[in-house]
Parts: sequence; C-alpha cells; structure tokens
Amino acid sequence: MPTPNQGETERHFIARCVIDDEARRDFPDADQRLAFCYSQYKNKDENYLDTKTFKLSKKFGDAWKNANEKQRLITERRNTKRFTAFYNKQYNLAIKNKLELNDIRYGDLFKYNDLRKLYDEMYLDTGLHFAKWYARTFDLYIAKGVNPKQYLNQWQLAIIAYAQKNTAMNITGVANTGRKTAIKIIQRLFRDPNFVTLGASAKARLLRKQLKGYSKYQALRVVRTETTRAANFGIQQSATSVFAGRDLIKRWSTSLDGRERDWHGRANNQERPKNDPFVVGGEYLMRPGEGSARNVINCRCSAVYLPVKDAQTINQLEGMNFGLAGSTVLDGVSVANVMRDINNAVGSTLVSGVANTLKELRKQLTKTFDDMGYSTTRVAFPKSLSLNTLNDVTKKITSLIDKYKYRNNGPMSMIFKSTRTVYGKVGRLYNRQGIVGTKINLGDQLTKYNQHRRGYNLDRKGFDMRGFSHVDESNLLYTTPVHEMAHVLSSSRVVQYLGTDQNAMRFWNEMRALNKEYYTSLSNFRTAGNAKGYNKIYLGSYSRTNVDEFFAEAWTEYHLSSTPSKYANMVGELVNKYYAK
Repeated sequence: MPTPNQGETERHFIARCVIDDEARRDFPDADQRLAFCYSQYKNKDENYLDTKTFKLSKKFGDAWKNANEKQRLITERRNTKRFTAFYNKQYNLAIKNKLELNDIRYGDLFKYNDLRKLYDEMYLDTGLHFAKWYARTFDLYIAKGVNPKQYLNQWQLAIIAYAQKNTAMNITGVANTGRKTAIKIIQRLFRDPNFVTLGASAKARLLRKQLKGYSKYQALRVVRTETTRAANFGIQQSATSVFAGRDLIKRWSTSLDGRERDWHGRANNQERPKNDPFVVGGEYLMRPGEGSARNVINCRCSAVYLPVKDAQTINQLEGMNFGLAGSTVLDGVSVANVMRDINNAVGSTLVSGVANTLKELRKQLTKTFDDMGYSTTRVAFPKSLSLNTLNDVTKKITSLIDKYKYRNNGPMSMIFKSTRTVYGKVGRLYNRQGIVGTKINLGDQLTKYNQHRRGYNLDRKGFDMRGFSHVDESNLLYTTPVHEMAHVLSSSRVVQYLGTDQNAMRFWNEMRALNKEYYTSLSNFRTAGNAKGYNKIYLGSYSRTNVDEFFAEAWTEYHLSSTPSKYANMVGELVNKYYAK
C-alpha cells in the first residue's frame, strides 16, 4: 500500500494514493479509498524509527516483515521455476533410462556439479536482490548516501564464497533425496501389474505425471529454505556497507502467521550486537536460515540490521519505503501426500546420522572416542546447549577424527562446561608408564566474534590486538571444540616427557621451529612499523602463550577460516604431514 514519502505534503500524497493500483484494488469504492489515504497520511508518524533510541514501533516491525516477505516471494518464484525445471529434467532422464535401458542409472541423476551451479546462481540472485533492496531502502535516510553499484563486486564474491562453503552438504542431501524419490516411484509403478502391460509412451506419461508433483514440492522446499539463508546473508553484507564503520544491532523478525515454529515465535524481536549470535530454540545462530535442520527447513524469518545511536543517519527514518501492503503468501502446494511419502519413505537426508536423544548422542561419542583408543568413563552434557547444537559439534569433531590419526589410551571423561577463566580445556594425568587419564572439556560458551575478527581491535599504530585466531563468523560455534581437539591430537609436554613416540617428537621439533619463525616475523614487522605485514600473519594474543597454544590457534584458523593466514596454513600442512590418515 502507498505510504507518505519523507517531506511529502498531504495534498501530494492523497493525489498519489487515490490512483495507486493496490489502493484501488483493495478499496474499489472511491470514498473508502479516500478515507484510507487520509488515514495513511494521518498515521505516518507511526512508521518512524527514532535513531536516537532505535525503538521500533509495531507498525515499523510489521512493515519490515511484509516488505521482506514480498521481496522473498519475488526471488522464490524465479528460483522455484529454475529448480522445478531441473527436477523435471532429472526425473525425465530417470524415466528414459528405465524405459530404454531397463536401468535408472542412479549415478546419472542429480550430479553434484549441476546442482552446484544451480545453487550458486540461486544464492547470487537472492543475495544480491536483498543486498540491493536493503541499500536502496536505507539510502533514502542516511546522511552520506550510498550507491549499491560500488559494492556489487564485493557482494558477489562474498555471496559465492558463502554459498560454496555452506551448501555442499545440502547439495548432497538434495541429490540423494531426488535419486531415492525417482527409484521409489518408478519401482512402485513397475510393481503394478496393470502398469507393466502399458506401452512405453503410456508408461512414460504416467511416470512423468507422478513425478511432476514431487518436482514442484521438492523444488519449493529447497528454494524456500535456501532463500532465507541467502537473503539474510545478503542483507548483512549490505548493512555493513551502508553503515560502514558503524556498530550495528540486529533484530530477529519472525513471520507470525500461524505457520511459524513456536521457538521462532518466541525469538521474534530478539536483539543482539551484529557479531553476537541469536539464541533460538537453544541453538546459537548468527542469522536466520542457519543452524540445524529443525531451525532451517522452510524458515521464513529475517534479521533487520540497524545502526546503534550516533550512527551516520538522519534523526528519523520515515516509512522505510517498505511497501506496507500485506504480504502475498504462496498457496500451499496441493501435494500433501507427496510430503508424507517423502518424509516417511525417503526421509530427510539433511539430518541423517543425527542423534535423536541425548542418550543416543552419548553412545555415539563414547563409541567414537573408544575407537580412538580411550576407555570412555563419562560423557556429560550441559543444559545450556540444545541437542541440535550438540549434534553439530559432534559432527565437527567426528570429521576431524575421521581425517587425522588420533592415538590415545587410558580412561577419558568428557564435559561441555566453560568457566570464568577458560572456554575449554584438555587435561592429562601421566607417568613414565604412560597416560593415566584424560579429561576433555569442549566448553559451552561462544567466544565473541570480535575476538577473532581481523582488524577489529587495533592499537594506536595499527597493529592487531585481537585475542584469538581468525575464523569465519558462521563457524563461531566450533572454535572451542576444534581448538581443544588439537590438544587431544598431541601435547608437546606429554610427548617430551614420555619420549616414546618418535613421529610425534619430530612433529613437535618442526612445530617449535615454525613457532620461532612466527615470533621472529612478528618482531621484525613490529620493529619496522609494518602493521600491514604484522596483521596479515597474526594469530591472536593467545597463540603466544606457548607452542601448544600456537599449534591449537593456528589449527583452528586452518579449519574454520575461509582465508587462513600464512602460518595457519603452514601448521595445517605440518599436521597433515605427520597425522593425516
């Protein structure tokens, strides 16, 4: 619906409002339409966002929700058509293979590279759409002005990197679900005695008809899920450009229409600093669209980014140009039976292998660490972490165990409990006969992202002073577990004391040399006043504690940063040399 622009007179607004297409459609009676337009102008102040206090009126919040929903529908429709066409093509290929070769040829369907290209195109389309929309909206209300074109290349690179880093598993899951669906439906029809008597063209026609409904439903589910992730990442990129150099807050916005998850409804209006995670359903999320499947699939939430007071904005943001018309929600797909069949018969591959209870997860972790050589005596979970978060952490540490040769023995207990002095810890008791016991604490509190963020905390001369090594914001959940798993892999003090593992002793000799080279490089850059060179290799102040912490911080950056620094890469390669399977 039309809303008054900044500085627009009542006369000009009424003249524009009464001929507006949406107003004419919703209020065909001229008198009613005129009354509505006068009401819109009279209540225009309710749309204000006071940037001194940044308290949102209900009308502003509703405007954001409706406008965001309208924009997501635009991109959803475009990309749903593309994905539906892709699904139809894959299912038609399966039908063709079955009828002509009597073999579906599982490997020909839903190839990774084809889906990778489709996902990248969707993320670019959606992320850039929302980035430009946010920039255009707020450009009207900031003193300095901003031209979105100057950021397009920066946004494109960030969006593609984000998509490729965060969607590989989803692509694999989508491919597996599509293949299983093709096999299930085709095999089911070929077991029908009436069907097998039909000619090839009749069989193909019936198969296409059956699979067409699956194509539409599966495409919509994929696009809706990924749209939320891509849109919110695009908005964040835009916000950090529009309000460059300013502190931002972010506010969770839930589409409250009865279809939202209960815990998403409770998260509505939750507010956090830009680099701190939301807590939604017991899970730490940097933005809507991320996290475990229970928080991701079909989520339509968004985050609105706003500058804290004294940011470079004018006193008030009026109307926000959000398009206050009610959102047009896509009609429900009339394939409820398809949804039931897929969930029951095929299952969601996105959450396969995930423990459904804490008891089941405890058994998984016990078996995993027992297979490493431990005798696990205790695994204790905290109330502060949800089952889904613990599943995500378990998945990450299991991936490390699968990749590296963890050689351990003796009793082991594991907890997840950060304290006032440490986020996590690995402690060992040992004597000349070997290790007597191990305690692994993977922590339950997140470090603050600014403590990992390059260039955020500089001294007067421009040298980096952050506490920890760099990680991507999306990997913040894993920093403490990955760090501690480095200590689980090897300890310089234990190796030196026992003196029995020659491979580990050679590893630590090279690590000490690398640590010394790192210190020397930092010192030389500092002496020369070369802040740029210093910051480029800096691994955080904690890495300077001792050689073990240098190893653990560099290892963490190597695994959790999309742009690991020189010494993080060197440490990663050294670990691969001695410990990779």
